[in-house]
Amino acid sequence: MTAPINVDVSPYTEGTQTKWNLTVNGKKGGYGNYPDVKVSKGDKDVDMVYTIKDGGTWKFAKDSAALWASDDGTDPTGPSVSVQIPQDKIKTSNNDTVLKFKDLNNDPGPVHYTLNFVNGTQTSSTLDPIIDNGGPGMMSSYSLPVFFGGLVVGAILTLLLRPVFQSMFSRNRPNQ
Repeated sequence: MTAPINVDVSPYTEGTQTKWNLTVNGKKGGYGNYPDVKVSKGDKDVDMVYTIKDGGTWKFAKDSAALWASDDGTDPTGPSVSVQIPQDKIKTSNNDTVLKFKDLNNDPGPVHYTLNFVNGTQTSSTLDPIIDNGGPGMMSSYSLPVFFGGLVVGAILTLLLRPVFQSMFSRNRPNQ
């Protein structure tokens, strides 16, 4: 079982606007300089846990409204459309200061996502980093059936063509 990936988010004020820092494995960064969130190749159904630290009254938006994700290379501006992060697996807890979701990691490449925060009626700028998925490893959910299908076709061709090749090679052998 793969260990969860824990990420801390913490607000800071820039002028009159609230912005967010992201901390992953001890590396902290803010807007334009977020640290990488990496899911290793071969890890499947990875639990992702985001926790608001020193957030005062800031919370995540509720459940799937807290996280929008996209696999098309753009920052999402609406509810999740990612096949990597199923919407029904996005949940908030602990008075909406903890966000948990699953990253299926079925395909390698970036998953763009947006975290949405609320503070009463006040909203903040969103946080829009990237999760770098390593992919499923040797066999993906697509390549496994193709691999086994190829094995079956190869076995059938071997059985069907064996008599042809045996007769070809037995005719060309000199008698001993």
